Amino acid sequence: MGARAWPVRLAYFVEPMHELTQLVCCTQCGKYDLPRTRFCANCEGEEFTLASPKGSGRLSSWTVIRKPSTAYEALGIYAVGLVELVEGVRLIGRLDRFVPPPDIGAEVRIVDWVDNVPIFSVESG
Repeated sequence: MGARAWPVRLAYFVEPMHELTQLVCCTQCGKYDLPRTRFCANCEGEEFTLASPKGSGRLSSWTVIRKPSTAYEALGIYAVGLVELVEGVRLIGRLDRFVPPPDIGAEVRIVDWVDNVPIFSVESG
């Protein structure tokens, strides 16, 4: 299979995500992705079905933002995490707590969306 020129759409980077109410699932290989994709990153398939995300997953990484940019000063100190949803899609969002420090691999779930950012509740750790 020859190299494919992957289209880059500016809208992918500037349009807000809003709430993640649907994922897409490749009909060829079954891999889930965000709805904005045009080609499957796994098999280059171009046909998808809609799927509802469970909204839960595991914490892959996280950090504390102690000096937020001016746009986020009102939040004070906050934590962000990289979460892999059970469907295999990764999202970055805020954690609802970081004291005590959550364990990598802790179960999390989306409990809210604020300014187009998912808020994850740490279920364990």
